[in-house]
Formats: sequence, structure tokens, C-alpha cells
Amino acid sequence: MIDYSASNLPKVNRHVQTKAMRDALRKKIDRQENAKVKERSGGQCEVWFPTASDSPSLVRCDSIATEVHHMISGRGNRARGPSLLAEHKQHCCAWHHAMITAKKLQRVGGEAPHYTDTYRRVK
Repeated sequence: MIDYSASNLPKVNRHVQTKAMRDALRKKIDRQENAKVKERSGGQCEVWFPTASDSPSLVRCDSIATEVHHMISGRGNRARGPSLLAEHKQHCCAWHHAMITAKKLQRVGGEAPHYTDTYRRVK
């Protein structure tokens, strides 16, 4: 039997190796889905909001989108499972993304977040 204890070869931990491979795959899928979001938006912020607080008519933000917003978020959820999919992401301008993450804008839509959902200002 050969003694490898003096060698510089790192010991392979299969759990760590598997986790690293899984994380790399998740990041690759996230980048691919982000590309779909950016193509879909055409570079324009995808946030829709009412023209007035009591108005049923909606207007789309006309700012340039710079950030991809994961609509399903929270500790352990972002970029995992359905959060990876383009239909659960929005291409937002920096201002709207900050307002959404600060919970100053509330999503109006179905139970599951979808990029076509609208927002209303929280009082």
C-alpha cells in the first residue's frame, strides 16, 4: 500500500465536491435565466404601477433597467428552485429595485409572484 500522507494532494471530500458542483450549476442556470429576463424587458424597467392611488389604469416605468429582481426572496430561497426561473424575476431600474426590497412598494398579483404583477405604494 502507498502512503499518501506526505503528499501535497488535497483530500477529496465528496460532500464538498458535490455541493460545489451543485452551486456551479445553480449559478449557470441563474445567469441563463437572467439573460432571458434582460432580453424580454428590452432594457426597460418592467415595473407597472397605477397612475393614481385610486386609478385602475397602469403605466410602465420608462427608466433603463439595470438590475434583476428575484421576486421570490428570503434566506435560502433566492436563486433556488422556482426563484431561478425568468418568470419569477423582473428587470428593474435601481430606484424601483430599492423601493421593492425596502418594502415601500407592494406586489399586487396572484399567490405566486410573476413578472407581469404590478405594484402599489405602501403607506
